[in-house]
Amino acid sequence: MDNKDLKNTDNKNKKGSDPFCKIIFIQFFACAFMVALLFLVCKLGGAKDLKEKYKQIMSDNVSFAQVVSSAKEVAESVMKPVSASNTIEVIERNETDEEKEEVKEETETEKKEEDTYEKSDERTVSQVMSIFSDSDSIISPAHGAITSRFGYRTDPISGITKLHSAVDIAVNEGTRVSAAWDGIVTKAGYDDTAGNYVWMVHKNGCETLYCHCSKLLVSKGDVIRAGEYIALSGSTGYSTGPHLHFGIKKEGQMIDPLNYLPLKDGKI
Repeated sequence: MDNKDLKNTDNKNKKGSDPFCKIIFIQFFACAFMVALLFLVCKLGGAKDLKEKYKQIMSDNVSFAQVVSSAKEVAESVMKPVSASNTIEVIERNETDEEKEEVKEETETEKKEEDTYEKSDERTVSQVMSIFSDSDSIISPAHGAITSRFGYRTDPISGITKLHSAVDIAVNEGTRVSAAWDGIVTKAGYDDTAGNYVWMVHKNGCETLYCHCSKLLVSKGDVIRAGEYIALSGSTGYSTGPHLHFGIKKEGQMIDPLNYLPLKDGKI
């Protein structure tokens, strides 16, 4: 056999061995890649479904296309974002008894602080009240004709007879409303019935109510002297027109404000 024949034989052997080497290299690379991915997946959890892919890739008759396809599926599974709900569940399960006890202690502390604040507020009110006058001498919250007195009446809107627990003073919208006595604002807000309203507490044991205002000039906790402006009159809430609904509560019961207000010719 001459040199030419030997060279042709070598070329044939190389051509025959190249595909085999490629297959060996591809399978080696795929195995290394899969081992790394499976290790990572096992660390993250959920490796059960991927074991089947591993068996498929390692089968005898697997093609290169199948290896690539399976590798892509495994990679996508590993890189898939973790569900927020699952993360929360894991965190909840891993919460230690010590952390739960800390949360419980914090809640109890907050409750104690709230109770302390309430008692502190009571002391503050008491201290402020000590500088007020306890006189029953009242300042009229507004001046005008009494259009509806304290007592039972036919409701002008519903037509039902029921107790009107205050007096209505006819005033133009925007009229300044004064505090009847020295006191502290206990509530100031809006109600579908009362409209914009203010509740005050006074040293003489009375509470006063001012309803249907167009604008409030005070807030809860404000310390007000008798005669100071606390609101502007209006017709907000359950009302048929501009007026001031003025009420007085004593010992938990609404009483007739005309027991205190000076009335002359149906006006105050």
